[in-house]
Amino acid sequence: MYVRFLLLGLFLFLAASCKVEFDESMPFSCEEDDDCGGDGFLCIKPAGGGSRYCCKNEGFDFQNDAKNCGYCGNRCVGDRVCISGACRFRN
Repeated sequence: MYVRFLLLGLFLFLAASCKVEFDESMPFSCEEDDDCGGDGFLCIKPAGGGSRYCCKNEGFDFQNDAKNCGYCGNRCVGDRVCISGACRFRN
């Protein structure tokens, strides 16, 4: 009987001390910034539409960054560049 209480107490202690860790390479859906667990993560809505997801805020310039164009991880490929948050061909 005491073993059950000891195991239950240990489980509750571990569950209470658990911190949410996000794998930065995998998107997690969200509705607001608080859903992302803090630590620099923001809830981002992709410029092209789609579901909101958690993105680590590393000071990206989503308007001009060809590796994060419009939102985290959106890479412009080929001859495209990031202009106003969208991948476009150079003029």
